Parts: sequence; C-alpha cells; structure tokens
Amino acid sequence: VVIEGRHQWLYYLGDNSMSYYQGTNLLTSAEMEYFTSILDQLDKLCREKGKTLQIAIWPNKEQVYPEHYLGADVINEYKRVERFVDYVRENSDVKIVYPLAELVAAKPYWDVYYKFDTHWNMAGGFIGYQALMESLGLETTNLYQLPVWEFDRNAGDLISLGNLNGAYYT
Repeated sequence: VVIEGRHQWLYYLGDNSMSYYQGTNLLTSAEMEYFTSILDQLDKLCREKGKTLQIAIWPNKEQVYPEHYLGADVINEYKRVERFVDYVRENSDVKIVYPLAELVAAKPYWDVYYKFDTHWNMAGGFIGYQALMESLGLETTNLYQLPVWEFDRNAGDLISLGNLNGAYYT
C-alpha cells in the first residue's frame, strides 16, 4: 500500500510504517534491555574473534521527510528507533549508528531519498556510509566539499507497487 504525500512524494505504508511515523510503537524498557543484551552477547563473540561489531540502523523516509507525509499526526516525537539507539549508547559498549540527524541536515542541499521510492538515493547512501565510517573511526569525506550531483528524481518502485500511473509522477 502506498500513500501520496505533499508534492507527489510517495510513502510505503507496509511494515507498520505508520506507527513508526506517529511514534506509537515504542519498545518497553524490558524489550530494550533484552535486545541490548543480545547485542552485548554478539559484541562479546566478535571481540573474542578479534572483530568489531558495528550496528547500523537506517532511517525510514518518513522520518527524514515528514513535511511531505500525509495521513497521520505525530503522537510522540521521541520515537522507537531514537529511544533504542540512545538506550544502547547509554547501557552498552556496542557501537551503533543511526544517521537521521546527518540526513536531515543534508536535505536542504540535496534530496537524500527518492521522491517516488522508499530508498535513499546516492547522496543519502553516501551520507549513511560516511556516518558508518566515522563511527568506526575511519577516514571520511566531507560531502559538502564534493561537486554537486544530479540524481534521477524520477526513480521509484512505489509507482509500480502502488499500481499508479507513472505519467502522473514526474
């Protein structure tokens, strides 16, 4: 199921995405503690093998572009993923990255998600990759110093998924 937002932006409504947008599907403290304990166990196994565990959670489009989203009010601004990321950072040594702030900061300069798709575009992917590399302590590139890119703004599997007339979406 697809919902059309403002300015023809398309959003996927499956996988409980509406409750993520509204902030109504929060984890309990017990759930966050349980999931963090699993991450701690995995981290321990990785360390025993000389490896570094890095967890990356990529933001949904509606979290980065809520201004185009229609259909529901935000009930809770401090949402599920942000709460969990903060919980892990406060209660574990597991490295976790969630580049929501980086993507939101970049969107005045570049579209970071496709207008007609749920996925980030090349700029969004690059920003996510840079956040991951920075979290690992590896060298990064400043996106703002790179030449301006042109992106295919007409890409979008949601047009097909929603059984929409592609001629209407340009």
